[in-house]
Amino acid sequence: MSQQPRLTYRPDIDGLRAIAVLAVIGFHASPRFVPGGFVGVDVFFVISGFLISGILFAQASAERFSFADFYARRVRRIFPALAVVLVGCWAIGWLVLVGGEYRQLEKHIAAGATFLSNFLLWGESGYFDAAAESKPLLHLWSLGVEEQFYLMWPPILYFCWKRGLNMVTAIVAIVAGSFLLNVSLVGWNAIAAFYAPLTRLWELLLGGLLAYGELFHRARITSAVNEVVFVSVDRYDDRFVANLKAGLGLTLIALAVALLGKNAAYPGWWFSAPAARPFAAAVGLADGALYPGWWALLPVVGTALLIWAGPDAAINRRLLALRVLVYIGLISYPLYLWHWPLLSFARIMESGEAPRSVRAAAIAIAFILAAATYEAVERPIRRGVSRRTPLRLATVAAALAVVASISFYSYETDAFTSRTPQFATAVDPPMRSPRHDPQCGERFPTEGEYCQEYAPGLPVTAALIGDSHAEHFLNGVGAFLRDKGQTVVHLGESGCPPLFDVERATTGVGDTCRAAGNSVLNLVANRPELRTVILSFRGAVDVSGTGFGETERELRVSFRTADANLAPPDAMKKALARTVEFLLDHGKTVWLLLQVPELDFRIDQCVGRPLSFSHHVRTPCAVPKAEVVERQGVYRQIVREVNDKLPALHVFDPMRFLCDDRWCYAVVDNVLLYLDNNHLSRAGSLFFADKFTF
Repeated sequence: MSQQPRLTYRPDIDGLRAIAVLAVIGFHASPRFVPGGFVGVDVFFVISGFLISGILFAQASAERFSFADFYARRVRRIFPALAVVLVGCWAIGWLVLVGGEYRQLEKHIAAGATFLSNFLLWGESGYFDAAAESKPLLHLWSLGVEEQFYLMWPPILYFCWKRGLNMVTAIVAIVAGSFLLNVSLVGWNAIAAFYAPLTRLWELLLGGLLAYGELFHRARITSAVNEVVFVSVDRYDDRFVANLKAGLGLTLIALAVALLGKNAAYPGWWFSAPAARPFAAAVGLADGALYPGWWALLPVVGTALLIWAGPDAAINRRLLALRVLVYIGLISYPLYLWHWPLLSFARIMESGEAPRSVRAAAIAIAFILAAATYEAVERPIRRGVSRRTPLRLATVAAALAVVASISFYSYETDAFTSRTPQFATAVDPPMRSPRHDPQCGERFPTEGEYCQEYAPGLPVTAALIGDSHAEHFLNGVGAFLRDKGQTVVHLGESGCPPLFDVERATTGVGDTCRAAGNSVLNLVANRPELRTVILSFRGAVDVSGTGFGETERELRVSFRTADANLAPPDAMKKALARTVEFLLDHGKTVWLLLQVPELDFRIDQCVGRPLSFSHHVRTPCAVPKAEVVERQGVYRQIVREVNDKLPALHVFDPMRFLCDDRWCYAVVDNVLLYLDNNHLSRAGSLFFADKFTF
């Protein structure tokens, strides 16, 4: 009987796992020094695709393929450590988080336990979304992608194998389709490209393609590569080729770790010609394109080359097979699970960047917990196969199901609270974004995503239109009008100024503003009951093209009108003047609510924490007025010039009530007025209710 093909254990692959997890830890602990360390996740994807697909191919070849066996292995591999970490995070969160934060954690625990974190995070992304650093289970998105892949891949593989289809053709087709979806989507919606499983299939399946070649076509592939590299059979040198592949692979990974950066815009300068921009955007190379896109080729191809090089390549044998790296690779899964929650909790506790000593301690504890989890939980369950194995598997699966159920129930009912409920109202919970009421949408149909009446049942006499900087005034405007027996409807699109024919895109997210803005303006102009139109938007970021302060150092905005030759300030002045004039011509009373001061710090620095090592409440909770004046100078000058041209425009300035000669305050009369660094909280919105004069 001929020996069935199978993949043998390779310590260098565990060493490669170590490189991957250390890169991720480095990025999370100190992104300034390890800017592209997040690509370690892509390295994991390729390794996982190679190893798991190799097992499936070997079993199919030996006619021992079993779905039950495969998913039992996945349960033994994934569930135990995950359950331990989720329960641990639940306990830590109860100690250190406040009410709103704890409820968010409960929701993320439920998503993590059901391997849906990537979809949850995808849906949460938006203007009022909490910062990534404040989500202790953010990293479970990759686990969700991987497990969703393993729900799809085994049935596809089994079908192709049983039908006698060419596996190489099938895998290449899926890889090509997934990669094309990735590069086409990243230029328009980088968030979707990052979290969607279909845009990541190619990374896992490239590892699967490599496994298939290693198992069934190794000699043929080796010969073909030698023919490409050498001039004759006499000069073939397998060791040289292996070292070449390993060296190139490690170089590509190192370049990705060193040169790529979180949320950095990669300028597509080779497609800078206007005529080439549509093509550049279609393939994910336009200005502002984000990761993954084409850039994921660096770590993915690099990982594939290192694995393909084999265990005898010098780098694999002398570096990756080092005992310390192999052990880190063995504990890499629980280490990945533990490190980010600890760093995230530390950041939350310190209301910002934790001191280096705290971060170092968190990483050290993560290593200790990872080793303990591996030795005491993961290893015994994975290797202890016996008659009791089915019962153990059922117990582990049930434990994870219980964790998911209880956390989801608690999130929905608020049955459990953190130990410090007195802090729960210190910072308002995020608003749901976008706010869209179906009945409102029927009454005021537009192409914008926002439609919310403040007090349904009262006559709607005013329209508050704009982005989230209009939305955050809704409570104040609504309360003011309610006292007059009237109400307001908020219309618009998140991230879009309420101006005619403007295009606005943030890094990696394509423009959606022109159609929505024009639709809203035309509807409002032609509805006689909407006598007052209130405009509001974040003008300073549109004209400057950048965010404000440390919390938004990576935000980039592209703003322009149909006349792309105009600079952003000129484009805004033209669009604002045209919009106001259009509304005045339709008999509207037009107000412009100027932008509130932006803060250069995290708002939770202004409240106490239940547990902290070094955090002190920020006093005063304010930003220097000089910084605000400088930041908003161009935007305010535009408004003044438009107001001089169209004096019927009414302008409301929040700075009159938030600033003195020196500071602009986020806390007034012991009330926290901000939700984050640039949005008002509900209390902040109501603060202005008695100050409007519509």
